[in-house]
Amino acid sequence: MTISIEKILCTSSNSDINSVLNDLENCEIKTIGVLNQNLVFIGTITDGDIRRALLKKDKKLLTAEDICNKNFFYVKNDNQSSEAKKIIRDNNIDCIPIIKEELINDNFYIKAFVRRNFNELKSLEKKFVGYIFAGGRGSRMGDLTKEIPKPLLKINNKPLIDHVIEEFIHYEIREIYVSTGYLSEKIENYLMHYNNQEVRFHILKENNPLGTAGSLSQTSNLNKILICRNADVISPINIRNMMISHLKNKSDFTIGSLVHNYDIPFGVIEHKGSNFEKIIEKPTNFWHICAGINVISSDMCAYIKPGEYIDMPTFINRLSRNKKRVNLFPIYENWRDIGTQEALNYMNQ
Repeated sequence: MTISIEKILCTSSNSDINSVLNDLENCEIKTIGVLNQNLVFIGTITDGDIRRALLKKDKKLLTAEDICNKNFFYVKNDNQSSEAKKIIRDNNIDCIPIIKEELINDNFYIKAFVRRNFNELKSLEKKFVGYIFAGGRGSRMGDLTKEIPKPLLKINNKPLIDHVIEEFIHYEIREIYVSTGYLSEKIENYLMHYNNQEVRFHILKENNPLGTAGSLSQTSNLNKILICRNADVISPINIRNMMISHLKNKSDFTIGSLVHNYDIPFGVIEHKGSNFEKIIEKPTNFWHICAGINVISSDMCAYIKPGEYIDMPTFINRLSRNKKRVNLFPIYENWRDIGTQEALNYMNQ
């Protein structure tokens, strides 16, 4: 393992999440520091810290101080390379701060970051294959899908399925399984325009509808990890970070989750039985919903019988009952479900 010393990018502890995301996007090492109002270093923020914070609090309320990891590892000067390597290796982390040698009143003052060089992760994609669910009838699209399967409907003159395929290629995922059903031959014929050197497709045709997860039974012996995406979901999610999260958490199934807010336009009463406790005026509740983007270790697909009709929630619950490790990967990137004519028209405006 090799390491390098990098320049500092820090943000204020009261920065909102949009500012944090912008700083992280513009930071080459994808780790930023957080300073309080006295310019004391209080923590670090990575992509994973943001996604973990989304599990605990409404995105609109998050600040850098809420998000940052305050229990960070560090080294005291930049000539401690052997210690830095050991910390990074033993704790499976990518980057740690270098703190000024003297700590004033137990406060931390940051000097630089030391990070792992990422060339060792270049083979990551060899463990993974893409998987696209493209077999549905698209009945909510009405007449639009009478003769055209929904994955071939277009946004900005590009079929929906191409948006997903291009995301896979961007992350060097060039082996892709595609489950088809309704108007399968049209999807198969369309995919033939891709060069085999660019991407390799495997078509899994459903002769009868198998639900949103049934086709996965055909992959149980692949000895790969599947990055599964619905053909009608458009999102520039960082697939590589989701892959790494799946491996670091030793997950069997990683659910891409999305925060959905619901504003209640009334005062909500909290009570115990008939005893009043308090009223909360027009609260906003939030839930994590399934985003149609998941990572699945292929051996988990043995929990689906060949030819079984099963939807994804039932499959996930089945894995959970069997004590398999199911984790969430909160998504903060833009996300669109192109499930209706209205959603398609909006994206084509």
